[in-house]
Amino acid sequence: MYGRVRRVAPLPSGGAPGWTISAMTRDVLDEAVVERVTRTMALRKVAFAEDIARAVVVLDSDVPRLSAGARPHLHAYGNPHYWLDPENARAITARILEALAAARPEDRAVFETNRARFLARLDAGLARWRERLAPFAGARLVAVHDTWPYFVRRFGLVIAGAVEERPGVPPSPAHLGRLIERMRAAGVRVIVAEPGASPAIVRRLADATGARVVTLAPSVGAEPAATDYLALFDVNVERLARALGGEAANPAGAPRPQ
Repeated sequence: MYGRVRRVAPLPSGGAPGWTISAMTRDVLDEAVVERVTRTMALRKVAFAEDIARAVVVLDSDVPRLSAGARPHLHAYGNPHYWLDPENARAITARILEALAAARPEDRAVFETNRARFLARLDAGLARWRERLAPFAGARLVAVHDTWPYFVRRFGLVIAGAVEERPGVPPSPAHLGRLIERMRAAGVRVIVAEPGASPAIVRRLADATGARVVTLAPSVGAEPAATDYLALFDVNVERLARALGGEAANPAGAPRPQ
């Protein structure tokens, strides 16, 4: 079902990784049409012109936010991590299908069949992920980066704070001190890190609060086990459920208190 397609889908506005969206594109493609698709310049023009972010509700998009020096920060026009709500895959793949079909109308039926197959697998995954996280509804987490609002909203969890005071900017000692006090007061027991998180900062926060650290993959390919879009959620849901349930949560290579 998957094809050898790279960057056939657009790079969404807000900086979402192209490989996350192209992973969905491969679910809409088919081996029989991959070669025709990748050789069609019209497809590339349509795909890169398409703005996937228009297909979903972008969180925190009310007001453009500026950092020091009046320059927009990483999330200046809303949180760009919308693919981490798996329900958004419906709208995203619908948009991808239309872009592909505009370039290769003779292959529309193939794209539609493959998207339907992908959505059936997505529905099965959603039932599985909801069931796994249901016992932890309302649990409060602290995230290193503001990556997870779509994910926690979908699964009934709460982000109580972020380590970065502004997305992409290392926290000040004063901010970390305030966050530690808030975590202690709220009883936050899990810190959500990502593969590139600073081990020193994560260690300081974990040592000061006794919270467990879990490293989640923000996009397809960010961790070896996150091989495609559905595997991304299988990995993240299982790791988070284990951390919320009190198990050690750091896989090999993750930021780890030392």
